[in-house]
Amino acid sequence: MKSRLVCFIICLFMVACNKEEINEPEPEEHSSLVIGDIIGKWDIRYPDAPTNGDLLFGYLEFLSDSTFILTMLSPDHTTVGEFKVNDNRSIGLGENDSLLNVTVKDDSLFFDLFAGEVIDKFLAVKDPKAIPAGASKLLCREWSLNKKDGGIDIYDNHNRYSEKEIIEAKVVFSASGFYFWRFFKGDGLYSTFGRENWDWHSNIDDAIRYWDPRDEPDNNIYQTIYELTDSILIMSGYETSKKLYLTPVRN
Repeated sequence: MKSRLVCFIICLFMVACNKEEINEPEPEEHSSLVIGDIIGKWDIRYPDAPTNGDLLFGYLEFLSDSTFILTMLSPDHTTVGEFKVNDNRSIGLGENDSLLNVTVKDDSLFFDLFAGEVIDKFLAVKDPKAIPAGASKLLCREWSLNKKDGGIDIYDNHNRYSEKEIIEAKVVFSASGFYFWRFFKGDGLYSTFGRENWDWHSNIDDAIRYWDPRDEPDNNIYQTIYELTDSILIMSGYETSKKLYLTPVRN
């Protein structure tokens, strides 16, 4: 009887140990990055600065077609390109830059910025207003301008650096109201009109206003959207009645 009692106690002890091992928390693992988690505009700050933790470094916006827009406020510079989620901890920005040790938690994005070397650690906070919907969801991507109806020629006449012929023109509309043209040349370089703002016209259906960020929007300066789908954007050009035909760079 005594031996049976000892065996019973030993069995209870083994069950308790096994249960404790089962209930022991697993080590924390970083979940894989999902593009849907990072889509939107992020305000970048320095998280480790002792006295200026809220100092704004710039903005980073990810669009659903894998376009990124990185704006650094000092110096004022904007980079546009294609981003790629390389693994569960890093995001490539164009050909040379990347975000390393990336962690997404709620509406915060933690990362190391790599641009030839690790620049610093950053915290980016998501802007809840920069989530496209409706027609904006179709518009907010990178578009390539077709040569149809003299499309590129229109902008070649406005080009500030016209030593070489423009061979391609691209435009990005962002959900945060960012509007950015790029004009590519045969030598691989490109020029730009500079960063502009855009929004939907308040009085005219299917039209967008655009303006210099240093100015106030003017209802008399706008472009008409004639057609907008997943595969085509037809809109009026700057100061011309000709239509511009654009197709997505990436779907």
